[in-house]
Amino acid sequence: GIYEARFFEDNGYTLLAKVVFTVGDVGPTVKTDKAVYTPGEPIVVDFLVGPGNEKDWIGLYKVGMVPGNVGSLAWFYVDGTKDGNEGVEFGTLTFEGGMTDEGDYRAVFFENDGYTVLADTEFKVQQPEPETPKVSPSHRRTATRTLIPRSPSPPRSETAPRRSSRTASSSPSTARRWTPRSPLATKGSTRSPSPAKACLWPDPITGSCWNSLMTATRRQANRSR
Repeated sequence: GIYEARFFEDNGYTLLAKVVFTVGDVGPTVKTDKAVYTPGEPIVVDFLVGPGNEKDWIGLYKVGMVPGNVGSLAWFYVDGTKDGNEGVEFGTLTFEGGMTDEGDYRAVFFENDGYTVLADTEFKVQQPEPETPKVSPSHRRTATRTLIPRSPSPPRSETAPRRSSRTASSSPSTARRWTPRSPLATKGSTRSPSPAKACLWPDPITGSCWNSLMTATRRQANRSR
């Protein structure tokens, strides 16, 4: 298989250097350090178990592009130059500018300045997904409902008068008829005065009228004293 030995700084994970090696019968291999990159992010490509030719090279293509029919989007010889001065079997190449367009890509390991494919690998370029804010359980808001008790209705008075069961919708046969009184005669009216009542016990001296026989008898008795 294929392995990496990595050199970290001061008991941390800051990578200072790495080397790739194989165990067993392993052929030429190429791989990227990430499966997904953002547009413009540097792309790091590792290659190993190459033929060791000075002109072995690695090119980047979009998936669907055919090497030889179209040119690569970016490329380097295995020594990291555009000249190819040194044959290298293991190494790392960094494409600083990355890929600006989103999509699916391939890193292809070619032999000796030609288009014989030794190995290839795929990767993606896409915008990062927006981060979803994490809500800590201690910060979750709990909706509470405040119940306001209703004020009790005042009790009905037992002495309150009851409504009459009679209504205005009584039948005409049982309803009372109301007959308006004639208006009183106003001043200057032609209404005839009521006839004077006859005096039953007139006073023989004053001529005034006594109301009853007893009153007349008392008056006479008082005068005779």
